[in-house]
Amino acid sequence: MQISSFAYAWHTSTPREFSQEDFRNSCISSIPLPSLRPPAREQIYYCTTRLQGWRLRVGVPLKILGWPVSQAISVCVRGEHLVVHADPRSQHTITKQHYLALPAAACHRCGLKNGEQVLIAVHINRSALLVFPQRFLDAMLAGLLTEPLSGP
Repeated sequence: MQISSFAYAWHTSTPREFSQEDFRNSCISSIPLPSLRPPAREQIYYCTTRLQGWRLRVGVPLKILGWPVSQAISVCVRGEHLVVHADPRSQHTITKQHYLALPAAACHRCGLKNGEQVLIAVHINRSALLVFPQRFLDAMLAGLLTEPLSGP
């Protein structure tokens, strides 16, 4: 069993890395623990939210990326998902209420629907926020659910 050495405290205002000692202290001491792997090179975090009037509430992802309120952003369509980057030349910004306003045309091109639950992926190394529609998750999980769910 391998356990990632990167865990983040979502309840704090900023993410922090847990040390091996923190991890061991949070577990029952009678359980033998394997050595922790070094951190993964790609740091990606996920959450879900609902598309509300072509806006997404993304407070925690913004904190992880280090983007302030009023950060200028650009929104690009990549296939069936959206990619959001910081872009000082853009007129689109993050609101004071931590909402990300998405262009309706971009949402329509990806097939996003108002009120739909979406997956937000924060890619730390690329300083990007990705927005995936529900059908993306459905398609991804459909392959896993074709296998029997019970053990051998």
